[in-house]
Amino acid sequence: MHPHVVESVEIYNHAPIFYSLGNTIFDQNFSQDTQEGLTLAMEISPEKLSIILLPIRIERSQPRLMTPAERTDFLVNKLATWWRYDDQEIKAQIEKGKIVINLAKN
Repeated sequence: MHPHVVESVEIYNHAPIFYSLGNTIFDQNFSQDTQEGLTLAMEISPEKLSIILLPIRIERSQPRLMTPAERTDFLVNKLATWWRYDDQEIKAQIEKGKIVINLAKN
């Protein structure tokens, strides 16, 4: 199932789960939510996984990276508010646009 909108993220056993990244190129112009998407860049090392959150806006079926103001609004007022777990550090990382997961064994 693909809901055509960005949905929440979860960290499970040191692995990220993104439930939906939304649309990338689509013609559903009837709501703001269907005109937003999320792309990801990852930096992987033996010690950590860094996930850079790159929100996009879809205009006339064409994706573009959100402006800095749009990006902040999306990350702080949408994606971070969907974080429903006790780990407030991850929520703060979502708001800043980069999630870092420590993979080193304790």
